[in-house]
Amino acid sequence: MRSKISIDSLLLAEWQREFELKFDWGSKIPAVLAGIYSLSLLAEDVESEYYIAQQELIIKQNPSLKMDFVLSSEIISERELRSFSYLKLKSTVGCRKNKLLILNSKLIKTKNQRLKNLQNQNNRKKLNSKESFSWRNFSREEVASFADLSGDLNSIHLKSDPVVQGMLILLTFEDFLRTKNRIAEKIKIKYLRPSRVGKDIYLNEVENNRFLGLVDDKVNFEITIKENLNV
Repeated sequence: MRSKISIDSLLLAEWQREFELKFDWGSKIPAVLAGIYSLSLLAEDVESEYYIAQQELIIKQNPSLKMDFVLSSEIISERELRSFSYLKLKSTVGCRKNKLLILNSKLIKTKNQRLKNLQNQNNRKKLNSKESFSWRNFSREEVASFADLSGDLNSIHLKSDPVVQGMLILLTFEDFLRTKNRIAEKIKIKYLRPSRVGKDIYLNEVENNRFLGLVDDKVNFEITIKENLNV
């Protein structure tokens, strides 16, 4: 599926205000934001109850305001097994003949309670001596605003105990990196457990360019980045 979009300063300001983005993006926009709009093209094609299990964002060129983006998103593989369903998606953002970014996503939907309970088990990772620091606490209002702005109406984000959107975590993480003068050309994230609204999320950079997202001393997600050192 293909579409076109232009993001202006007013729209960017709305995203910054709604989700407390800290970096002064100026004429640029977060790569993840463009990816959100590209991935949203599949909103009506992907059933509810799917969780994002893993994503890889490859940034070839940082998008800018008022670019006429060409968005493309497709389901490139799907499997229906006895215990779970699996989807692999590919989303791209381009401008003229240049490809700005590629977003690869893997989604999973479990079919029995035993497997669903596994999502809540403790995932322990060895932490180094660096201390974890309090990073974010996403509110119910932020999750609802993200659903409204992105068109992501997956029911897991709209229940009484909603799951924070993976792309919202990714967006705020990219913004966090930029406040530290770190520019990523590749971001990989594994969502090990659902992150719920109202929970304090801590970050720990366990080694250079590898982060853990912790909630209640359990690992909810793991992020690795490749920094762009040529900027």
